[in-house]
Amino acid sequence: MPVSGTDTLDLSKKDAGFTFKVYDDGGQETNYSDYCDGYLQITAPTSCLISVSGSGETESASYDYLKFYDGSTDRSSPLGETKYGGSFTISEPLITSGEYLTIYFHSDSSINKSGYELNISVIAQSKVNYVFGDETKDVAVQKDSTIRLADFSDLFNSNDKEFISWQNCENTYNAGDEFNVSGDVTFTAVTRLMPTVTFDGNGATVIGYNGVTSYGPLPLPTGTKAPLPHANVIFQFPENKYFGGWSYNDRTYSANEEFTLTENVTFTAVWRDASAWELLGEQLNAASGTDVGTITLTEDVTAAVGSLPLTVPAGVTATIDLNGHTLDGTQAAIYGDMLTVYGNLTVTDSSADNDGELTGGGVTAYESGSFTPSGAVGACFEATLTQSYVVEDNSTNVSTENNYSVSYYPTFKGAMTAAAYDHDYKSDITTLPQDESSYRFWYNDSKVALLKDVTIAQSERSRQTPTTRSGWTLTAIRLMFRALLTAVTRELSIRADSISRHSTRPIYRL
Repeated sequence: MPVSGTDTLDLSKKDAGFTFKVYDDGGQETNYSDYCDGYLQITAPTSCLISVSGSGETESASYDYLKFYDGSTDRSSPLGETKYGGSFTISEPLITSGEYLTIYFHSDSSINKSGYELNISVIAQSKVNYVFGDETKDVAVQKDSTIRLADFSDLFNSNDKEFISWQNCENTYNAGDEFNVSGDVTFTAVTRLMPTVTFDGNGATVIGYNGVTSYGPLPLPTGTKAPLPHANVIFQFPENKYFGGWSYNDRTYSANEEFTLTENVTFTAVWRDASAWELLGEQLNAASGTDVGTITLTEDVTAAVGSLPLTVPAGVTATIDLNGHTLDGTQAAIYGDMLTVYGNLTVTDSSADNDGELTGGGVTAYESGSFTPSGAVGACFEATLTQSYVVEDNSTNVSTENNYSVSYYPTFKGAMTAAAYDHDYKSDITTLPQDESSYRFWYNDSKVALLKDVTIAQSERSRQTPTTRSGWTLTAIRLMFRALLTAVTRELSIRADSISRHSTRPIYRL
């Protein structure tokens, strides 16, 4: 190897089986030099590959190291590990994908070691030809070696077909199966059409497309399991109507309910009249600067299938008097929250028995908003306000008078689930504390220990991440028919973001 610059070694006239050694500039007897920055470019016959193995001793991979490139320059793909240094052995030979190999060695200004001894061999190659329709991908491998057959998705892209197996003559192989390559060989992909999912607007039009009432068909791999989207990310609702779920095979599915695709499916939007939940939402959804006053319930108000969380806009002040009734947002809390507050909301209960209940999901107050469960209403959160289970988010670590969000949960486990899941600490959770007393969760390294004391089963991690919960929509957008791709992708992304902000919390520091 040269100390600096580039040396070339042309082996194009050599036969397969030719072997030689490469040493650092110190050779077999002495240590390598300071300030090495040298390249060796090796060229084998076009019908051959290059194999490299060996061992060495350098100061460390951080200071003195070897790099190998699968090609004729250092801009080629790395071969093997990123760097080889310290005490290392390449026992399983690195094999190029073609006739070129580039070796680079670097050393710094001190602590030189004995260096390295590399075994370089010219080896015969065979071509493995993978075929999918009119496309062919050739992979060069060592002749008379055992390979694992490639994954179809690593070689080909398909918008509407899914891979079943590789076919060679009369034999069928799965991706990953071992195969002994004694010469050139061809594997042909066996595929089938993917099942499709279609969302029928039932008279409603796709957002941004007048007259288009169907979204799809969207091919997806068999077995795709994802939560169904809410209709408001796809369709413009009919006037004075609300989404009531997706109808398929005499059953109605709610938004965010998981469905496994095994055949062609058409989900038809169900439209319904406003429920008491939506009517309450219309009262709360006033113009900024409005004091709505007190809204007193005269009956239980329960979110219907397809309902969205109640929202109090910024600048709006309102009070809900439960008056002994229940406000149940279970169906609306598909992303965890039944109420999102940008303004100021107070929930109280004027009934003599104080048996009003706020249940079914969390409540999140955003930015300058505030949520106050007044008086006995705190009991529906299993405690008074000061003992509620709170997750407070403040990424800038400034006082809560500035930008922040606070989420209240009916149970301690609900708060802990949200905290762990949204902040990716779920892998650290072990045991749920028995003491469900007041907790406030701070997200910095000094407080992570609290989260490590909790166990939550996978089935209890109640909310999907934003990416996962929009699985149908995001996957479908990538595969949807070309006519709708650009505009619908943009529109759906904007609308999905606007309805899910309440579940995409900032990184809170509690």
